Amino acid sequence: MQYQNNHQRYLDIGGAGFTSSRLVDRLINSNKMTMYDNHNSGRKEFLERYVSNPNFHFTQADLLDFDTLNKAIANHDVLFHLAGNPDVRAGITNTKLDLQQGTLATHNALEATKVNQLGKVASRRATEML
Repeated sequence: MQYQNNHQRYLDIGGAGFTSSRLVDRLINSNKMTMYDNHNSGRKEFLERYVSNPNFHFTQADLLDFDTLNKAIANHDVLFHLAGNPDVRAGITNTKLDLQQGTLATHNALEATKVNQLGKVASRRATEML
């Protein structure tokens, strides 16, 4: 998928992470960008440079909160799913963490895209390997 400056409305879940912030750098000047993050591991300093940009919106919420996620996805053209458990070691000892932040969060994101008839989803879910 090529990401162009074509006045799209992008929703980036996991938005306060390093990878997401680099994506926003490329797209924000001529596109609407919504970052969605719970700030459990994301860094607020990745967001600071966008706050004054009129194309930027931030939603602080958890992907396990389906109602909030469903509302956030509405009126967007493309979803970037870059959220996940960044602490692989914690996921090994607390497998519920990966189940929630990986499988259940992805399920909620895909269900919300289906409800909102959003046709474009980009994801990088291969973040952990055992």
